[in-house]
Amino acid sequence: MLNFSIGFFGNLTGGGLFLIDNWAHVGGFVGGMVLAALIGPLYRIEVDRVNTRVIVHDQRPLPHTIPTVITFAAGVLALLVVAVILR
Repeated sequence: MLNFSIGFFGNLTGGGLFLIDNWAHVGGFVGGMVLAALIGPLYRIEVDRVNTRVIVHDQRPLPHTIPTVITFAAGVLALLVVAVILR
């Protein structure tokens, strides 16, 4: 995020000294947000009123996210192949 901010605002103000590929940073940011939404923890909060405690359950265990990660990686690889072919 820091490199994106420096490059974006540097180029926006006419500085242009950094020459950072901002689209790669935007793609990484968006891809990270999508992947975090798909494989991040999905919490469910349960209140035990008898023992007066709060129990937090993760309803998305790690082994269930492996197909999503493989699909995401395949999509990124496909985009890379298309980008290389169209270049």
